[in-house]
Amino acid sequence: MRLAVLLMVIGAILIIGALLGSKQALKLRERSAIKQDARLAAREELNLPYCPGLDHKISLPSRVMKETETSLLVVDLKNENEYESCPVVITLQNSSFEMSPTDDTRRLSLGPSEARSINWILTPKKTGKFDITVFVNRDGLKMNITVTNVVGLTAFEAYFLTGLGLILGSMLTIPYWVEKLGPKLGFPKKQRKKRK
Repeated sequence: MRLAVLLMVIGAILIIGALLGSKQALKLRERSAIKQDARLAAREELNLPYCPGLDHKISLPSRVMKETETSLLVVDLKNENEYESCPVVITLQNSSFEMSPTDDTRRLSLGPSEARSINWILTPKKTGKFDITVFVNRDGLKMNITVTNVVGLTAFEAYFLTGLGLILGSMLTIPYWVEKLGPKLGFPKKQRKKRK
């Protein structure tokens, strides 16, 4: 009986620790994902337009998202040239997200000193760590995104806690079954001390 209580306390401590640590872990995952971003080399071979006055910023509000959430990818564009138009080709490369609109390439022309934003809504297909690459003309940015389950656990954490639950669950039920089925299986029944 003491073993069962000890195992229940240990299990409760592990679960509470996991829940309290999940918020801190979320911040760490977010920072880790941003650190893994990488600017990609110019794509000269694809015959894409070159616009010297084009300024662009790619933003994704959250790098850690639940599998039931959506996230908005925004590409802000500005033509710094005051006299000439600027042709722009934006390409989004990903295989782990559904996106809306579904076209992965957008072509547009920015007039002199014009600014625009292009948006995609991303919905993850499964949990895990994934890369999304966005190219604006010849320049690209690879972004890392971690998708967690509904509770906020990564795939590894969910598998680990499932295994831990199986082990602790079976360990906690062994004393119960020994007490109930023990006499039928030939185990001696524990004698309880009577109070005086």
